[in-house]
Amino acid sequence: MALKVVGAGFGRTGTLSLKTALERLGFGPCYHMVEVFPRPEHVKMWHRLAFENSMDWDLLFGGFQATVDWPSARWWREIAEHYPQAKVLLSVRDPEAWYKSMIETIYQPMKSPVPDDAPEIIRLQTGMVRKSILGETFDNRFEDKAHALEVFKRHNQEVRDAIDPARLLGLPRPALASSSSVSSASTSSNSSTAPSRMAPGSASPLRRRWQLAAAAPPIGSSRSCAGCCDCAPPSASEA
Repeated sequence: MALKVVGAGFGRTGTLSLKTALERLGFGPCYHMVEVFPRPEHVKMWHRLAFENSMDWDLLFGGFQATVDWPSARWWREIAEHYPQAKVLLSVRDPEAWYKSMIETIYQPMKSPVPDDAPEIIRLQTGMVRKSILGETFDNRFEDKAHALEVFKRHNQEVRDAIDPARLLGLPRPALASSSSVSSASTSSNSSTAPSRMAPGSASPLRRRWQLAAAAPPIGSSRSCAGCCDCAPPSASEA
């Protein structure tokens, strides 16, 4: 089964709600960081990719129809190239709100020391996250707010520039989007975070279905994990 949707948006842009919405729309199961933790073999594969640049995408995503969130968002170009028929979904968010959410939630466990008695799988997972996200994505300068915001904005623009408009799906973070703002995203410029490619007549059936799903209330999660993705508890700014 080849992927049909490749998520390119950073963590803390509503990726857990995206996962749930895509699965409700029939594009499931959808890969997400929460799918990594129960699969030790996947942790090892991601670690190998981060440190040895080796990955069998078809083996990793076997049985999945979509992927969102980190770690796959770190390699969105490679995954999109490997699955040329897949749509590319860019989830975005107000940069200031995104940074505040990151600082208050998943950045804390990302930077925290690994206990000496931590299982090997936790060490591998943490090493992969620190190298691929904190290191390669943010140059180990995430606490430099101006730099982190620039990386975030540049990443979103690079996705828009690299992907053909007919292939790109882009919406504001679902948890912050009202039904009225989402329904008008393709016909109005009122939403500053929606890519301009949401123009009338250009929306694919998948995009129209996604607009409807994104207007639904955000979905919570009771899963527990290492706290390095969108399943971390929302901050007060997201309530």
